[in-house]
Amino acid sequence: MKTMKNRSRDNKRNAVEDYLKTTLSSSGLKRGTDYTLSEGQVFFKVIPESVKKNKLTQALSQLFPQFYFSWDSARMLTWF
Repeated sequence: MKTMKNRSRDNKRNAVEDYLKTTLSSSGLKRGTDYTLSEGQVFFKVIPESVKKNKLTQALSQLFPQFYFSWDSARMLTWF
């Protein structure tokens, strides 16, 4: 059984995923074709010029300060 704190963190994690889906879709990327989103990470198959890694990381950090965002590789963004 999940505690209230864990549910709150899961809801916030889902909010990060929803934000990424919306932002990346508005940048012209297609889920499954251009990127794969799974729990706590997004993997880009191709990163177009329209997606600026630093700006994306800064925006996510400002909107979701309870998470730490990190580029684990040139194409994988993770958060925890």
